Amino acid sequence: QEPFGLEPDSELRVQQILAANRLGENSSAMIFKLVAFGLSLLGVARSDGNFPDCDASASTEDGRYGSSQLSLVWPVTGGKQFWTQHPTEEPPDSKGYPVIIFMHALNLGYEWYQPQVERWASHGFIVIFPFIESAAADDSVQPIVQETDGTTLRKALDFVHDLSTGEASPLLKGKIDLDNMALAGHNMGAVEALRVTAAAPQGRTAWGKVQLAVALHPFVCDVGPPPGKYTISSKEIKDANDNAALLYFTSENDNAFGPGTAKREHDCFMKNVQGNAIFANFKASACDAYPNCTEIPKTGPYGKKVDCKPKFHAFGKGHFCPTSAPGVSSWTSPQAQWLTMAFRGYLQGGSESACFKQLWGQISQDPHVASTEMQRKPELQESLVV
Repeated sequence: QEPFGLEPDSELRVQQILAANRLGENSSAMIFKLVAFGLSLLGVARSDGNFPDCDASASTEDGRYGSSQLSLVWPVTGGKQFWTQHPTEEPPDSKGYPVIIFMHALNLGYEWYQPQVERWASHGFIVIFPFIESAAADDSVQPIVQETDGTTLRKALDFVHDLSTGEASPLLKGKIDLDNMALAGHNMGAVEALRVTAAAPQGRTAWGKVQLAVALHPFVCDVGPPPGKYTISSKEIKDANDNAALLYFTSENDNAFGPGTAKREHDCFMKNVQGNAIFANFKASACDAYPNCTEIPKTGPYGKKVDCKPKFHAFGKGHFCPTSAPGVSSWTSPQAQWLTMAFRGYLQGGSESACFKQLWGQISQDPHVASTEMQRKPELQESLVV
């Protein structure tokens, strides 16, 4: 079949593959090249099938890998503190484990995300959790520690490179797949993830490739004053989605930016995305199931004050929907399974994996989801999923 819906350079590449076939290359080799090229257009890394694929329950349960935490203050990054949750087994292939760099929300430290971080590592990811100042300072109510210019995420990219070379620690040398990375974050962290991805042409950073950007309840776009760094611009959302696939989650009862926050986030998504992107607005009823502060221990797993009440007073349950509840194992975010599925589909399985197909085919059917928007790029027929 003739190529369709492609940019001129892409069409030329397909014609070159077809011409090679006419010159004697066997058909199976031609098909493999076309499919691999189609995946490169999608921004989905090709998988060799070495990681377990999704089944009916895999993304709601821990994976096959044991994991451990590495805590480092790395002088090369200006003394930034990074907690790294990593599989304890050898990687299943020479490429190593894919990378998730997750940036927390304003005033929320590691304990608000710990179970999810550990679950991602159990599914075969190296998860970097960076801090702006320190684990204790970032989690405090006062003084507020904030940053939205992407500095800490860029330092985290430097750090993961130094982990891969063994310079930061010999523990993970040669075990990290820098060409399969996701930048993700909640609220303030979501802005950082979008901003850094927007500045990475075709997802390329100095040290690797960002395949997926995840924005959980981000700041609404195009707000000002205050200055632009305290919001996110339409252009940055567009550029981020031009450079990588995008997940954009919110909830009906998120009032962090006043009434109508979810609608404003939806509008930011709809007017800017042009690549592969999913928007999901989770139901208020699902997020209202988040535990009350009276159910959350006053002291977290690392001996720090949790300060639940002042944090809830500022933002409410809807804004906390993506998080874990420190010390309350009965709560699991309704967003968590879709995040895990997205990471596995985009960074491990590729577009033919069950993880990828379940994400695109089933998230809109989730009873916890009020509405979705899905944007797909034109694709080669061999890579069509839905």
